[in-house]
Amino acid sequence: MLKIYENNWFIEKNLRLNLRTYLLFYHSEVGEVDRFDRHEEQVSYAGLDPVVHQSGDTEVHGSISKEGSASLRLALVQAAYRAIRYDDYLRDFYTRLKQRKNK
Repeated sequence: MLKIYENNWFIEKNLRLNLRTYLLFYHSEVGEVDRFDRHEEQVSYAGLDPVVHQSGDTEVHGSISKEGSASLRLALVQAAYRAIRYDDYLRDFYTRLKQRKNK
């Protein structure tokens, strides 16, 4: 199985097919992207926005809200896992975020 992943052509083709699949699913789930004025609205639609608790001067950002489309959220998370598996830059970025979050 490892030999399959050593073939760059296979990885590039596999990533392109998966990216195309995720993009088609995103478009079918969201519809016209132009209906969102800001990217924050798309994040909220997928339920990936952080929960914020405010009281007076205190503001605490929690985990993702999970409100919105569960299937869209799942597809985006799966696409991110695929990306960090094969892309060095995204893997390093993910590792830095993970280390910062776990401190």
